[in-house]
Amino acid sequence: MTIFTIIAAVMIMLALAMLAPALLRQREMTDSNRDQQNVIIARERLEEIEVELADGKITQDEFDHAKMELEQALLQDLVEEDAPAQSSGGSGKMTLAGIAVAIPVMTVAMYIYLGTPGMIEFDPAKQAAEQQRKMPSVEEMLVSIKRRLQEKPDDAEGWFLLGRTYMVLEDHPNAVKAFETLLTLAGEEPTVILSLAEAVIMVQGGSMQGRPEELINRALKLAPESQTGLWMGGLLENQKGNYTQAVSYWKKLETLVKDEPEALEKVRAMISEAEKKAAAAGS
Repeated sequence: MTIFTIIAAVMIMLALAMLAPALLRQREMTDSNRDQQNVIIARERLEEIEVELADGKITQDEFDHAKMELEQALLQDLVEEDAPAQSSGGSGKMTLAGIAVAIPVMTVAMYIYLGTPGMIEFDPAKQAAEQQRKMPSVEEMLVSIKRRLQEKPDDAEGWFLLGRTYMVLEDHPNAVKAFETLLTLAGEEPTVILSLAEAVIMVQGGSMQGRPEELINRALKLAPESQTGLWMGGLLENQKGNYTQAVSYWKKLETLVKDEPEALEKVRAMISEAEKKAAAAGS
């Protein structure tokens, strides 16, 4: 027991030596930056599965399932990061002191209780199942977001979360309403306009003509280099049979994703397919 205590103490001291700089350094990260990063990553993944759907690599059901999982993961990340950002510098010393006291006590107590390290078991599958059980469902998140908006009806981020939640639940009419409210709060924001266009497309059963077309063109006018806008613009023209115009949009998108090999490959595949259709239509 004495040897164990000495070894544990040395290991704890080494661990604290590594943790100390991070705990004592004042750091602050804003929620908006993390939210933006999460949205960008989710948008890129959405573009990838849209390419796979268009290429026939996945079915519509597989696309819908992948998209639902993607949006649920995004919602989970955004809801978890909604708490106000806190600076860790002021509490770093207290945290370090707490660790220094708590870890040795807990370690010795557990050793005495368990009797031998061999009795400690770790079941990854069980841990994953437990984590999944603790995650809130989409319905629970919906209730939470609605409660949040009742308290702060002008919360733009809350309306965005509400719209994405309705999209996951495939309640597209309510998603349209949420994004319309968000648009009045955020103004002419291309990302919001394109989110609204997506919801309207789903209400229209996949048709991109009419209001979606107007929204997509509006977003591209505001942000000509928007990757999502160029992607949707190409899909719109491809759906209308304007293959040359679709190629024009995707050629521009091609230059924007040149440093992303996987995305570049898929965009080029779409361009090639549209060029074949254009040639066939011309002949």
